[in-house]
Amino acid sequence: MSATLHGKPAPDFRLPAIVSGSITELSSSDFDGKNIVLLFYARRCYHDEPFAPSVITWSQRVADFHARNTQLLAVSTEWGIVGNQVILLTFFIAAFYV
Repeated sequence: MSATLHGKPAPDFRLPAIVSGSITELSSSDFDGKNIVLLFYARRCYHDEPFAPSVITWSQRVADFHARNTQLLAVSTEWGIVGNQVILLTFFIAAFYV
């Protein structure tokens, strides 16, 4: 990964999101002045043993990231899946976007 983007503003984006159980829209401007960590994942990652504990650990340390003016965002192209997966995605996104 190239370090050429480190410290530079992210490109503008606007994406649907599940926040506190409700579908809404988030944009890059919602996080102006903050550092952003984007976690990209796929549905198959939910049961991946190395992946799941890491996400849970990150979600338990949200206050530490906020103290460093950093917002964690979990991003998936599968956010609209019907069934149990929506519940899991709600957990991941709600855990990071506080």
